Amino acid sequence: MSLEEELIFGLYRYINKASRYVGNKSVDEFIHDEMAFDATCFAFNMIKYISEEIQKNKYIITNNPSINFEKISNFYTRVFIHDSINYMEMYEIVVKELPVLQMELYGKLRK
Repeated sequence: MSLEEELIFGLYRYINKASRYVGNKSVDEFIHDEMAFDATCFAFNMIKYISEEIQKNKYIITNNPSINFEKISNFYTRVFIHDSINYMEMYEIVVKELPVLQMELYGKLRK
């Protein structure tokens, strides 16, 4: 597997995990499910790390112009603000933004 494939797969993997952890839970159910919430926080850390690694690789960015890796990296800063966590923002990102990204990345992996 090439570096590009590994990074794209890793990003897809953690986006998929965050989506699974939230599942069909309501915001309140998600916030009170300590294991799911903590696992999703970890997934956001990994998503940020992998997207930052991708941004260092101009080849990956050039070959994937439809994916905004900077925006993905910014998910973390939208959720983790100083010493607090914006629970609603995390939930909204997972429910509304990650599924679209997941499909785009899956398409890249199938090529």
